[in-house]
Amino acid sequence: MRRELSEIAALLQEREAMLHGIREAVLGYDSDERVLLANDAARSLLQLPPSFLRKQLREMLPAGRLADVVTGEVTGSDLLVLHGDQVLVANRMPITRGNQQLGWVVTFQDRTESEALKRALAEATGVADTLRAQSHEFANRLHTLVGLVELGHYAEAVQFVTDVSAARGELTEQLVAAIGEPKLAALILAKVSLADERDVMLRVMPDSHVGQRITAVREVLTVVGNLIDNAIDAASSGASQAGAAGVGTVELTLVVAESDLLIRVRDSGPGVPHDMREQIFMDGVTTKSSVTGARRGLGLALVRQVVAAMGGMVSVGNDGGAVFTAVLPGCLASNDAAGPAGPAPADSGVPQPRQVTS
Repeated sequence: MRRELSEIAALLQEREAMLHGIREAVLGYDSDERVLLANDAARSLLQLPPSFLRKQLREMLPAGRLADVVTGEVTGSDLLVLHGDQVLVANRMPITRGNQQLGWVVTFQDRTESEALKRALAEATGVADTLRAQSHEFANRLHTLVGLVELGHYAEAVQFVTDVSAARGELTEQLVAAIGEPKLAALILAKVSLADERDVMLRVMPDSHVGQRITAVREVLTVVGNLIDNAIDAASSGASQAGAAGVGTVELTLVVAESDLLIRVRDSGPGVPHDMREQIFMDGVTTKSSVTGARRGLGLALVRQVVAAMGGMVSVGNDGGAVFTAVLPGCLASNDAAGPAGPAPADSGVPQPRQVTS
């Protein structure tokens, strides 16, 4: 008997060592939601107290999607969870003996690095799409110009070049006049070309004006970039369903209220169903596929995360399409601190935006 007990003890020690040596976070709890086991990775990830055994899950987990996934209120496989600055993939499996339900085991894989690489690929693809759109646009104009010259219509060729230059210059001047931050103006200008490539007209509404210096450039670029990308996707999809003659539209409005910035993006797409207005901001919720293999559904979740971290709000409604409204408080310098309205210094050293395909 002593030998059997020592063998059992050795086996338990071996399994305990294996459990704690697993890099993935492993959490187990019984049918009453009392924690029975958690390896080192799970303790660190979930910030469990030293005396976590037999305690209720809900007492130790922060309210939100993480707790909903762990307790099974949100079901499915490979569920995406944003936890702080980490991107996790969670799976929940039942523990049964015979026909008796004993509890559950939840595993978490840290996909932060791989998802960051996939997002970087998606961003690079977006830049390539923008450059391709601009190249296609310029090639069409060049072909038109060459044709006019070959036909001997020199006056028309000069007028064509003049009109094209004036149109682009007018758009650039409009953006520079309405938006003092050069990085934000450059982002919108690039999105105009990308939208045009997808038969979508992106318009900056006339009442848009940001004359004060933006103090949270990275956050503003993240929110504006992801909302515009989401709107272009929706408007392009709506235009495709409308037929060959359909042209989608996206309207961007930027309004300042003291040190707060209001961002409103309206698209001509199918809109967001009423019962999806909260879910659309959750990690991993999307109806679109990804050509890069990246897990989609992070764009709007990241928007909400950035906005919430700044103490703001973001919501969605319908007005002939989806209307996303975000308020970023305290992201603008006061008029006294900002000085005269105008472009921010070019050497501000602000990092580039984090954009995620949603």
